[in-house]
Amino acid sequence: FNENFGCCPKIILVHHQLGHIATAFYSSGFTEATCISLDGFGDGQSGLIAEASLKNGIKKIEYVQKDNSFGNFYTMVTEFLGYTTGDEYKVMGLAAYGKNNLDFSKVVKINSKYWKFNNGYYKGRKSTYLDTYSEKFRKEFKNYRRKPNEKINYFHKNFAASAQAIANRGLVKIFKYAKNLSKFKGKVCFAGGVALNCTAVKEILYSKLFDEIYIPPNPSDRGLPVGCAYLGALYLKQVPKKLTSPFLGSKYSDITIKKELENNNCKFYKTGNPSKVAANLLAKGKIIGWFQGRSEIGARALGNRSILADPRKKNM
Repeated sequence: FNENFGCCPKIILVHHQLGHIATAFYSSGFTEATCISLDGFGDGQSGLIAEASLKNGIKKIEYVQKDNSFGNFYTMVTEFLGYTTGDEYKVMGLAAYGKNNLDFSKVVKINSKYWKFNNGYYKGRKSTYLDTYSEKFRKEFKNYRRKPNEKINYFHKNFAASAQAIANRGLVKIFKYAKNLSKFKGKVCFAGGVALNCTAVKEILYSKLFDEIYIPPNPSDRGLPVGCAYLGALYLKQVPKKLTSPFLGSKYSDITIKKELENNNCKFYKTGNPSKVAANLLAKGKIIGWFQGRSEIGARALGNRSILADPRKKNM
């Protein structure tokens, strides 16, 4: 800053987990809420339980230690199934095809608090997410690990389903624990990479532990700059504004879209009722790329840039 602009503004360091919680709470529009952050790890911790209010800010209650990371557990499972970092959503999807019949209790033990992760099964990582599980983990599951691009078998499906079942139980448990610690019982904000696990979030929703659950569309590390910006705004005595729409990215005119289609020799026609056309194509087993309005922020498709298919068909 000094070299380019002749000044250097004050730089405030924000803890990784606090950044996640700020992203969730201040974008929610809630006046007060219990807040939970869970991920692999960041700044030496893998999660944070807090309570927050617009009046008094964020009060840290308890960190989830790095050696007790549910994010790391799910990364191990992802790699064991032949996937790589960022592919956790594939494991979540694969789980729906399997049975919860494998015992993960030696790796992750659900306890009276929430869970205890056995780090003897975790090899750790340095610069990448790869090579995270230990030889002990491999032997525990009899070397049935899947190689990349290898055909998925029943064991792989059951492995994913059993791991997801532990994740579901663990998350419901920590939400109960957090509710007991916080004075705000009605609403909860959730962030961190683990918040992208929609299946576990469904279990929390169905548990009815809280009246309202808010998860920002960018709960992973992609959302940290937003949380830091919120905290910076508060430092400057500004009032945080809630997120009113996730559709903040680029948009394109019909003329631009038509030109792009023509330049790529795509066959196309214009319809006055794209929803009806899409519904008919879905019913016929077609897969649709849905494109409308401005692109959305976050790792989950929210309707403006989505791949659509009929889930009733087994071969999907």
